[in-house]
Amino acid sequence: MIRAISNNFGAPEIEFKDFQKEGLVVLNGAFRFDPSNEAYQAATVMEIKVPDLSINKSTYAAVYLIDIENEMPHATLLKAWIKDRNTICMEPARCFDSKSCLQVVFCSGFVTKGIRSQLVLDEAIRPTVKADSGTFRLDSFKYYQQLIIKDDKWGFLGLTFDCFQAGVEGEEFSFMVPELPETMDCYAVVVIGERYQDVGTPVCFCHILGQVVHCTRVQHSYNFGNEGRFMLAWFVLDEPNNIDNNI
Repeated sequence: MIRAISNNFGAPEIEFKDFQKEGLVVLNGAFRFDPSNEAYQAATVMEIKVPDLSINKSTYAAVYLIDIENEMPHATLLKAWIKDRNTICMEPARCFDSKSCLQVVFCSGFVTKGIRSQLVLDEAIRPTVKADSGTFRLDSFKYYQQLIIKDDKWGFLGLTFDCFQAGVEGEEFSFMVPELPETMDCYAVVVIGERYQDVGTPVCFCHILGQVVHCTRVQHSYNFGNEGRFMLAWFVLDEPNNIDNNI
């Protein structure tokens, strides 16, 4: 776990679950802030100061910026990178500055900039989904569905849906991915492929606990079960004793 030392955009305490090794940093976490504060309005680059990271400079990754208090949350992507061993940076997007509360979601992997090495393909599990309420069906093309778990410590999840339909519109809902380990306690985002407003793309913010994916509400216009909704997330696994302590 990384606890930020400070930030330059007025956010309260920031914490990430992390996996680090030479050449790779995986960060998973979510936090909220008020975009009307003076520090954020003045920031040309959003900086989070942290204890020492395993890499000094990374290539670009993406994090989500969500208008979380919208009746149907909408999001955009922020470009993020590791500037040095103590600084995580994000490029601000000003499209939601008039909102009262924004949420930033890291489910991201950062790799060292400028390193060339042989590409080794990992063996992936093809995940499935099921639910007691609603209709959730994954795309039949298997390469869209990927679950990779490394060293029982971190991994990557990719899901693309043929149908993604909550049982009750306007209420929080959940579905299961039975192949996920019990040590999951991470954040992710489901992106919905259509939109009816000018700014951002509709999303469901997700908290994955064990094999259950808990999602924020879907409003009527977005609950027709259209194909193309997807989730891409890097995650960090808890140690088994940490799960026991959280029960």
